Amino acid sequence: MPGRRVMSERFEETRSVSDVAADWLVAHDRGLTQAERVDFEVWLAGPSTNAEEWRMASLMWGSFDDEPDELLASFRAEALSARPSRTRRIPAWATAAAAVVALTVGIGSWGLIAPRTGTSVDMAAVARTYSGGQSPSEVTLADGSRVMLDVGSRITVRETDARRDVALEIGRAFFKVAHDPSRPFVVASADRTVTATGTAFEVAREGSGLRVILEEGRVRIDATGNPADRANLVPGQEYWVKPGSKAEIRSVDAAEALNWRDGFISLHDITVREVLAMMDRGKPPHVVVTDPAAGDLRVSGRFRANDSEAFAKTLGLMYPVRIARSPSGQTTISSITAAKRRRSPE
Repeated sequence: MPGRRVMSERFEETRSVSDVAADWLVAHDRGLTQAERVDFEVWLAGPSTNAEEWRMASLMWGSFDDEPDELLASFRAEALSARPSRTRRIPAWATAAAAVVALTVGIGSWGLIAPRTGTSVDMAAVARTYSGGQSPSEVTLADGSRVMLDVGSRITVRETDARRDVALEIGRAFFKVAHDPSRPFVVASADRTVTATGTAFEVAREGSGLRVILEEGRVRIDATGNPADRANLVPGQEYWVKPGSKAEIRSVDAAEALNWRDGFISLHDITVREVLAMMDRGKPPHVVVTDPAAGDLRVSGRFRANDSEAFAKTLGLMYPVRIARSPSGQTTISSITAAKRRRSPE
């Protein structure tokens, strides 16, 4: 990717935004210099069409990693093989190859994520927020890291020359971190921070608790304001903590625990109320709990993600609860005791 002076000249050329986005994709896949990273953030913070083109292009380019088509593979390999000099822009054929990949990788392969610029703008570290769509959705960050967001989840990302900061505000996200030991990748959520340099892991807010699962590499977890409260994970471990409780670390089958990426979720000892909040996150609730006893039941198991109706039916077969339909059309869950009490005469 050309340096700053050449980038300024390119913006003056009559080139489409999609062409420039394709150039940036090729450069990200190789790795940006510090100067290029700043140029990219400035471009991304420009007209809204820049962010939109980058979003669409990065989704398609990222999804290509799992695309078996050999012709598409050759397009991407060809684009990446043309490393431009510092004094000339990426050849037109390389941009075209990236564009062919973006157009050919099937629209609909990924859910869409809507980025928006934060209100506080530092040209060296633009804060950007990404929200999950109606299905698990992936986005490529400025440093080349990839993030899979669950339905209704939201993160805010801020990158500087010294570090990469992500705030998980709601939901869960799986991070495939681009290796850069000089810039730690730090995810903050609840009262914990998870630090990595190049690894793959999940951070999830489940009800009032926080869960971290490490698939590969290493991460360090720190409690805010308590330097002594620190944990280090190795692949195949899960970290789980709830307010007022001591953190637990246990071995898990990472592939099974992370199967929400394929439409399932694995739950461990959380309440029915918390499960429903996760499944109906970002949309009107389909299932409601009508009494505390039913909502406080604790469950574990593997369920289809975002299908609270199926969860309620399964719950009715396994636990002492009554499943019914309210006049408004919502499914209700109540404890057997509460249901009997409501039917009893005054």
